[in-house]
Amino acid sequence: MSEELLLEFAGDYYNDELQITCTVTVKEGQLFIRTPSLALFSHGIDGENPLRHAEGDKFYMGQSHLIFSRDMQSRIADFTFIASFYPIHEERLKFTKI
Repeated sequence: MSEELLLEFAGDYYNDELQITCTVTVKEGQLFIRTPSLALFSHGIDGENPLRHAEGDKFYMGQSHLIFSRDMQSRIADFTFIASFYPIHEERLKFTKI
């Protein structure tokens, strides 16, 4: 994916439930997500982590993944962080772009 396309995902995203903001950035042709220290530690996110492109608007981060959604103008509006605790359960957290 080109850096120009990756820049569409960059920005700050807020989660109401946890009351935290995550920042998605582009560095050297790759997406990274940064969270407040230990904010999502139990979900496998701590500090800054690279995102690996899967397909379309879906990215992997370890065994978890992020699925970005677009608004009516095809702009990135939010993402859902899906943490898999296989085989027990899957947890979903929605972050809205601010």
